[in-house]
Amino acid sequence: MAQSTLKMFFLSSKLILTFYILIWFWPWGTSGLVQGTVAEPPSIPNNEKPFQPHMLFHPIEGCPPNSMCNEEMGKQRQKWLSVVKQVRDKKLNITALEDFRKNQGLPFNVWLKGEMQPKDEITTAPADLGKLKVNEKGPVAYWDSPCEYHRKQERPIHTAQIFLKGLAAKSLATTIRNFHGMIQLQKAYLFDQNVGPNGTPLLSEFVIPRDETPLLILPKKLVFVMEEEGLFYHLNIDHSGDIQITEPTSNNSNQLSESVACPDYALRPLTQLLNQDKTIYQVAQCRQYTHFGHKYILLIPSGCY
Repeated sequence: MAQSTLKMFFLSSKLILTFYILIWFWPWGTSGLVQGTVAEPPSIPNNEKPFQPHMLFHPIEGCPPNSMCNEEMGKQRQKWLSVVKQVRDKKLNITALEDFRKNQGLPFNVWLKGEMQPKDEITTAPADLGKLKVNEKGPVAYWDSPCEYHRKQERPIHTAQIFLKGLAAKSLATTIRNFHGMIQLQKAYLFDQNVGPNGTPLLSEFVIPRDETPLLILPKKLVFVMEEEGLFYHLNIDHSGDIQITEPTSNNSNQLSESVACPDYALRPLTQLLNQDKTIYQVAQCRQYTHFGHKYILLIPSGCY
């Protein structure tokens, strides 16, 4: 009799304990149980969007991580990345990426002077995005510059990304006008040491993606290796501003390059840039390229090491 009573006691205790555990871990409280109704999950406020996977990287889908970026840039990058992934997965060939570049542009890294708040509200913190508002300017994303000197300017210098179809003078003038002169393009200066009057190396000026160094130097052309979502491609830029996306090739794999001290003649373009604007460039970086005995010196002015 005593054993039977004891078993009943333990059984009742387990049931009571289970009941309280269920109440404690019930996801939306006890209101549904107490009132005899089915409890509903908390509602999302009208001004908040439900969580999406892209929000781990940026509130606006398609925008680069940790950037100040508008919705127009997010949409343009989504379209670009869609083609990139199809080329990477062999569903399309590289000409599809080149066609996209011709019609809608490709993401191109530049400098940006002064903070700006695009027409499409930027949702990345901080909320106070600066003194300058620019409307009708197109897709843009930007970040704080890694150079301390840039961040201390009255109009801070930022690293930025925009979409460009080409680098010809007319196209660039339109782009700069759309951004009210805030966009600054990265320049590079190529000296052909084997050609030039009176032994002076022949100079060619290029616009190149910021923070990129060419893999190859061809006659009047720079070749960059670019990577996006695991896809590698070549970006060819010639001195007239024509650009082209092509498959990577090993035809010029015997070309050698190395960092060198800038010769005096290579520093002259940097001096001219500093006379025009001392806020962006502070450092001269030079590389020497050798191809079948032909030597080039490439100067890429930089903001900092």
